[in-house]
Amino acid sequence: MRKELVDLALERKDELSRSACLLERQIAETTAKLHALKAEASELPQKLKRVDSYRHEKGKICPHCFVNVGKRIELTSMSSETNEDNFKCKTCGFEISLSP
Repeated sequence: MRKELVDLALERKDELSRSACLLERQIAETTAKLHALKAEASELPQKLKRVDSYRHEKGKICPHCFVNVGKRIELTSMSSETNEDNFKCKTCGFEISLSP
């Protein structure tokens, strides 16, 4: 009977060890996500300033590149079968159709 109790305790130890490993991995993943979220949050004030200043930009500048990374990338005109003017950013791939 004592051996059975010891065996049960050892099985429980194994379960707890696996749980500890799983929790450590989850903590590491959550910590990494937290760091990524903090980095993203720290960039928001600068991006918001760029949104406000975008309306003063001259030409057809990619709004995604300007707001997200602060680059002034001119949108490239694309051919169109409609009356709309089509543009694409060669850096990020953003596409837009504008009425003339």
